[in-house]
Amino acid sequence: MGLFLGEVYTENPFNLKGNRESERIVVLNNTVLEKNGGVWCSPPTTIGWDEAQVLERDAIIRDMTVASGGSMWGFKDPRCLFTFPFWAEGLGDFQLVGTFRHPLSVAQSLYFRNQIPLDEGLALWRAYNERLLELLQCYRFPLVSFDVDADQYLASVKRVAAYLGLSGGPVEGHTFFEESLRKQREYCAEPVPDDCRALYLALQDFYLLNL
Repeated sequence: MGLFLGEVYTENPFNLKGNRESERIVVLNNTVLEKNGGVWCSPPTTIGWDEAQVLERDAIIRDMTVASGGSMWGFKDPRCLFTFPFWAEGLGDFQLVGTFRHPLSVAQSLYFRNQIPLDEGLALWRAYNERLLELLQCYRFPLVSFDVDADQYLASVKRVAAYLGLSGGPVEGHTFFEESLRKQREYCAEPVPDDCRALYLALQDFYLLNL
C-alpha cells in the first residue's frame, strides 16, 4: 500500500508471495531472543540486549531512513512482540499496527510447517497474542483480523493505510491479497481452550473498535 519496507522475502516455501520480512531485522531479532535464552518458538519472558545489537539496530534504522528517501518506512516481524522494548528504544518516534489470526488456524499452520504439536502451537499463539494485547492496551493502535472475509480484510488494510497517512500505494498494493493463499481457515469453528478463546475475543473487541 505504499509503505517502504526495504529488501524483504518475496517468496518462501510455505508462502508463495513471501512474508515480506527483512532478513536483516529477523536475524537481529533472533540474536536478541537467543541472548535471553529463547527462540521464536520458545520466546523468553524478559529481554535485554548488548552493545553489538544496539549498533546493528541503529545501523538498520539509519539505512532504512536513507533508503526510503526520508519518507515513511516500516517493518514486520512477529518476533517484535517480544523484542519491542529494544526497537522502541532505538526508534523513539513510531506508529504501530497489528494483525491477529484465529488460534487454531495458527496452530494448524505451525503443525504443517514445523511439526509443532497442536497444544504447543496453541500455547505459542497465546504467548504472542498476550504480548499483542498488552501493546494494544498501552498504545491503542489499529488492528486487522485475518479471519474476516476478503472484502472486510481489504477494507481494514485500507483503513490502516489511511491511519498511517499513506497515499494508497501502487495498483499492486490493492491486488496483492489472494484468498486462495489463506490456509487452515476451516479449523476456526472447532473449540479452543478457554484461555485462548478469551484472548481471541479480547483482540476481536479491539478490532471492532477500528471499524
